[in-house]
Amino acid sequence: MEHKLNSIILLPIFIILLVIIFRTIKDSLKFNAAGSLILSICVSILATIGLNSNVNGTIGVVLIPYETLAICILLMALIVFLFKMHRKAKDRFSNIFKKNPQTGIDEKRKYKIDETE
Repeated sequence: MEHKLNSIILLPIFIILLVIIFRTIKDSLKFNAAGSLILSICVSILATIGLNSNVNGTIGVVLIPYETLAICILLMALIVFLFKMHRKAKDRFSNIFKKNPQTGIDEKRKYKIDETE
């Protein structure tokens, strides 16, 4: 039962990590799609195993950096998402109370005389 619960929780985490790591590797390292996909799958698998493993034994020492990587990536993705939502809500709220500055500019242009004639 515990193994099924871990699989249900870790599958979405693996997919999120895979997408974020793939985009980062492809954009920053300028790899082709196949190389980026293979590298991102390997790192995502290691990070997911690191999240699921206990810190006992020698394999725990190897997986601690990948566990930290997974936690940092997930936290950064959450922070970026929250900032984007905050900015969108702030923009929507501030646009309600702003006057439309474009109307004033259009009216000035309508009455402006072309001096080149």
